[in-house]
Amino acid sequence: MAAQRGRSRARREGRQGLCHKVGTYCSDKVLGICVTSRDAYCCFGSKLSRILQEQGRIRLNKPWGKPKDAKCEGFTIDEFQHLDLSKMDFTEVYAEFTDAAKLPDEVETMTKIQQKIEEYYGRAPRN
Repeated sequence: MAAQRGRSRARREGRQGLCHKVGTYCSDKVLGICVTSRDAYCCFGSKLSRILQEQGRIRLNKPWGKPKDAKCEGFTIDEFQHLDLSKMDFTEVYAEFTDAAKLPDEVETMTKIQQKIEEYYGRAPRN
């Protein structure tokens, strides 16, 4: 959980859904005029962590800080105890959990195993 300003890493982690954009700040000024802006992100180890942070911070009124000085630290034990997880929306990660938990179709698996056994012993049925 660190403030992330490295563009390529933030893009990669952003595509994976691991980052929260804190905002944009002026990174280079010439004669008081901003010539280069950068996006600031807080990136986390998982989508679930990011979602907990995004939704939990709203409920706890815990700000992300200013983009140039993002506050990406996690929750204290006391803060986490005050979160009502039943009121959070985890639909973004539900699909990943259900996909990971899917078991292969038993009939299809048994058919494949039988086929491999028959091929191994050279007794594959001939049509």
